[in-house]
Amino acid sequence: MQPAVPLTPRHKVRNKVEPFPVHYANSLELEVSPWDFKLYFGQIEEATAERLGILESVAVYVSPQHAKAITDILVAHIKTYEATFGPIPMPPRGGSENGRQGDGPAS
Repeated sequence: MQPAVPLTPRHKVRNKVEPFPVHYANSLELEVSPWDFKLYFGQIEEATAERLGILESVAVYVSPQHAKAITDILVAHIKTYEATFGPIPMPPRGGSENGRQGDGPAS
């Protein structure tokens, strides 16, 4: 029997696929199912009172457990950021479209 692998290893090795894509996003939409969370990242191309045009560039699917872990990490880092640099102002939130939550900057 192999020894149990610790939940937090002492040394982390990060490898990257080639080419390693990097995306900027100012739009995030979210779909939730019983099995996973689907995060759609993109850039706002057009924003008027009548139309919000978004170019989606990548979708990331994670388990509910990973979504919760990501949330915990983000909350901790946002608290540290705001303690250092001050509150992060929030723009108005978007609505829901086709079952997705988000649809705009910092959603």
